[in-house]
Amino acid sequence: MQAVKVPNKEASAQEVREYISSLLSRELRISNTECETITKLWRYGRGHELRTFNQETISAIFGAEIGSIIYIRMQGSLKNSMNANRAGLQPICL
Repeated sequence: MQAVKVPNKEASAQEVREYISSLLSRELRISNTECETITKLWRYGRGHELRTFNQETISAIFGAEIGSIIYIRMQGSLKNSMNANRAGLQPICL
């Protein structure tokens, strides 16, 4: 299964909620009802905030368990994305 793509810095609060819901439902198989309850906790922040908040802040918003899972999964996706971008930019030596 392909990882859910982290929203860009300009993403709206709604797009961030959709990302979190998708992450929870696709990767963790959490029910739609529970996803909706969890994602409602993200109210105003945009993609920039999601990408720059630390684990403590994310956990304060969503609770220790789900907050930590969201943070760790998001950081893994960002790291994989950066590695893929770097791999695509490496020069070819002949």
